[in-house]
Amino acid sequence: MTFSVRSYLEFARYSVQEPRDAARQVLSASIPVSARWMGLVLAATVSAITVHFYMGLYPVSPVMGEEAVQISPFATFTLDLVFNLIVVFLITVIGRWRGGTGRQEDALLLVVWLQMILIVPQVLQILAVILIPPLASIIGMASVGLYFWLISHFTAELHGFKSVARVFFGILVTMIAVTFIIAFLMLPIVGQGV
Repeated sequence: MTFSVRSYLEFARYSVQEPRDAARQVLSASIPVSARWMGLVLAATVSAITVHFYMGLYPVSPVMGEEAVQISPFATFTLDLVFNLIVVFLITVIGRWRGGTGRQEDALLLVVWLQMILIVPQVLQILAVILIPPLASIIGMASVGLYFWLISHFTAELHGFKSVARVFFGILVTMIAVTFIIAFLMLPIVGQGV
């Protein structure tokens, strides 16, 4: 199978329509673990580029002036990479804790493919900002919904879970718990800055 933009877009669309079957096809591909790690780095790189291109279309708010926080592309890349590594870890550990059979390297592969799919709405959002600005916000919200749709189905397929709804609920609970833990750990640092 040769890679092309057309085949990529067609399989991305199929992955949205039939996520569990698409996940099975992705997992059945004999992709070396090293290539999966490279894919994660590539996805984080492309994501950082699109995010900063999108941010570059918005001028700095005159109200914020010099106080506006500027984040470097490398920092965006690092945050994206760390976030996805955490997602891979949590999908693997919590899924197996709940009786799943998925492997970490397979979770990695599915997260890479998920990130590759999300590049499409990121590019559409950039085009919307240029052509139809109000549409950009709608695409952004749809991207969040798409992320949860795909991560729930991919995780269910990875671990052999039947109920996608239960997986989705588990992901929400995990996200809330992780957010509280991070907030608790950051509290002393934030408190010193006040």
